[in-house]
Amino acid sequence: MTEVAYVVEYDGGYDDRSEVVFARNPMEARRLGANELDAEEESCTFRRAPEFDGCASHDELRQAQLDAGWWFTCGYCERHVAVGDTYFAGENEDEEYEFEPVLWGDVYCNGWHAGADAVDHVVRRIRSWEGAEAAIERFPGAVIERVNPNTFHHERRNELVATVEFRVPPEFQFVFWWQVGDNSLTMSALAQQEWSGYRHWLKEHRERSEQA
Repeated sequence: MTEVAYVVEYDGGYDDRSEVVFARNPMEARRLGANELDAEEESCTFRRAPEFDGCASHDELRQAQLDAGWWFTCGYCERHVAVGDTYFAGENEDEEYEFEPVLWGDVYCNGWHAGADAVDHVVRRIRSWEGAEAAIERFPGAVIERVNPNTFHHERRNELVATVEFRVPPEFQFVFWWQVGDNSLTMSALAQQEWSGYRHWLKEHRERSEQA
């Protein structure tokens, strides 16, 4: 069965949201839409939206939505973005200009913000890679669970660093948190015994490696 477009709407009082999804039937549309909107299916309504059936890509869909009067928040600064939106600039901020929405995987209020967001994505990805590599080197045998590239350092509050979540052998039971470059890490009270076990395991591992 061919997938067609539906508009799924969530009425959250002050948090009304809508999304366009492509589905084979209304029930599937409501399920997909609720997932996109992070809402319960029972809280969502839906309707057919044949005006979006021909959209072959995400950017094409977003452009069609903008043309139909939808609005979005800028993927970089979260400013309201819609066709016809204006802003004031100039020496005295008395010159009115019209926004030209830019579509680049997301909706942006201008091209500079689209480019800046792309750079931020690259920086976060590099910081994640470097964080994972540093943790693996610092804690041999560790299994990386997740790397958050944008966390404020617990002491240097204005410095962004990567925080690595990982588990250690031989049990791999509890999660430990380490901010890259620190000499200490964060763990729960229950994890302290496992950390002691890891240090014993690491000592034996290094001794075996030296004897090999």
